[in-house]
Amino acid sequence: MSSSETATRERVINALDERADKIADRWVQLQLQRSEAGSGISEAELHEEADSVVAALSASLAGGLPVERVVTAHPELHRVITELSLRRARGGASPTDTFLAVLTLKEALLESVQESVRAADDALAVALLINRLLDAAGALSFNTYVEGREEIIGRQSRQLLELSTPVVRLWRHVLAVPLIGTLDTARTQVVMENLLQGIQDHEALVAIIDITAVPTVDTA
Repeated sequence: MSSSETATRERVINALDERADKIADRWVQLQLQRSEAGSGISEAELHEEADSVVAALSASLAGGLPVERVVTAHPELHRVITELSLRRARGGASPTDTFLAVLTLKEALLESVQESVRAADDALAVALLINRLLDAAGALSFNTYVEGREEIIGRQSRQLLELSTPVVRLWRHVLAVPLIGTLDTARTQVVMENLLQGIQDHEALVAIIDITAVPTVDTA
């Protein structure tokens, strides 16, 4: 790492340490003004989140990792950015709002750091470092959000499948599985899993699978 980059890092770290509360407050203010990032997240939770992220940014830069790898390689910063994204994904915020949350952090940090930078060259170096750092954080937050939403959608689909494939106990040792709608490969797998579990739970000897209301069966 060159001496100039080391000096730039130190300026950013000093700003993060000395103006942590101001940066965090400004970040929360920008989020509340410009997006719906607060959907499902209280202002108090946003402040707590902001304090954690700002502290992790300072610690990650002080660690000496290359800027491009700080977000992915520093455990604490990676954790807080990931949690930020998952919290919004689970709260119903849009991917745009999630990405804007990180971009507004960039703006809050630039405003605070550049207040203490006088020379134009120093200001440019600081801006470039912050952009590289927060762009990587933005990419991580977006990817995490997408993965989180996919997990939620998958879980909801599974729950719907299970609800649409009930195993009913008719009499002692006799079960019934009334099915309605298309029976594709994925749903058939759920039916079999639920039925086998029901047979085990109820010690069933007979299982009646009613497909009279199933218009299409996947031959596979």
